[in-house]
Amino acid sequence: MTSLPPQPSKPIDASPVSTRSVNIKGLLDKCLREHNCGRHRLPDYLPPRLLDCSLGYPRLVESKDIERGSNYATLSHCWGAQPPSITLTTDNFDLLHDGIRNALPVTFADAVDICTRLNIRYLWIDSLCIIQSGPGHVEDWLNHVKQMVHIYGSCIVNIAAGHSEDSNGGCYSWRQPGLSYHCILPQLNYDLDKLSSHGISVKGLPKIGPYALFSRVKKEWEPGASHLHTRGWVFQERLLSPRVLQFDEYDVIWECHEAMASGNLPDHDIFPPHWIVVFIQQLSPGEESRKYLRLQHVYSKTNLTRGEDRLAAYSSIAQLCCEATGDSYIAGYLFSELPIGLLWIKNLQDAGNRQRIREPYIAPTWSWASMERGWKKPLAYSFEPLQKTLYKRFSIQQYSSELVDKTNKYGPIRSASL
Repeated sequence: MTSLPPQPSKPIDASPVSTRSVNIKGLLDKCLREHNCGRHRLPDYLPPRLLDCSLGYPRLVESKDIERGSNYATLSHCWGAQPPSITLTTDNFDLLHDGIRNALPVTFADAVDICTRLNIRYLWIDSLCIIQSGPGHVEDWLNHVKQMVHIYGSCIVNIAAGHSEDSNGGCYSWRQPGLSYHCILPQLNYDLDKLSSHGISVKGLPKIGPYALFSRVKKEWEPGASHLHTRGWVFQERLLSPRVLQFDEYDVIWECHEAMASGNLPDHDIFPPHWIVVFIQQLSPGEESRKYLRLQHVYSKTNLTRGEDRLAAYSSIAQLCCEATGDSYIAGYLFSELPIGLLWIKNLQDAGNRQRIREPYIAPTWSWASMERGWKKPLAYSFEPLQKTLYKRFSIQQYSSELVDKTNKYGPIRSASL
């Protein structure tokens, strides 16, 4: 092996607001300049309401009063056991229009600060932009559920409070320098036989570089990777957003539809985009339904404070899949994945979690969405002989569903039948 010295980065900064930690502006500019990450963006779209951060504190504004095409960020966060200390209601609507100068939860205040540092004037936070209580709040919620595909798909970046368990945990994390350390190894030229004789395995390692070495790597798409990723709504928020800026306990991670990078190594793409992101971006007619089933399975492992939100929190993904493939949809399923999609069973590996069928009504018992959390397939997705036999013998003769919102066929339902 050619002896080449590594090119170490500096230890991660203790201060989360240091120049290096918030040097994501360069990554954002590079993505806007060189990548095609806005496939699902509507150029002139704005959510019904946004927070104007230009005054140093957020002020609720109506989209009709904002210049069309203005950039805005979104925030993904955990509500926690208790709702945020301040939410939008019909009672405080006018007060929030005047500005929120005090009592802003730490996570929200950090998100405002991040927007200021990235020169993004507007910010969308669910609890401050969707009416949470008072007359008309249900209708306002349903209207926003229908627009989630555009709210997140048209934002310039999604800010994710990855390590925070509630609205007061913040985005920033004061890290101990040296606790996490990354470095870059240049291109390697090695003799496979010589390495093997020394007990060194390089199976699957290409003869090109550079390579990024990390002291800590997590499977970011697994629901247990961070507290944020256990939340059901966050699953589609991350998928829909063209770019995600995630503040974790040990690092700041940049993720767009073409690359991933570390805030500590902003000049290097550390990982290729995840298969889920690629799948969403490359949807087309004839796409294999087994990939959609995998998507369902990952989502089903997440948690929801309100179980009845199971289909609502997945509706934008279903909409994208159907619009791209020309497929029909009912109760969490694309028609093209039936009947294989019906071959699921409850996952009872965790004896303490019986995954009961939830009340109030969420979905029919034949739908995976009726499960509280977790299910598994008794048959492999790729068992083609069985698939061919089933498809020959199976056809949908009649179907129906009663929608909660008649203008959103991908949203929550009152009933469904096949």
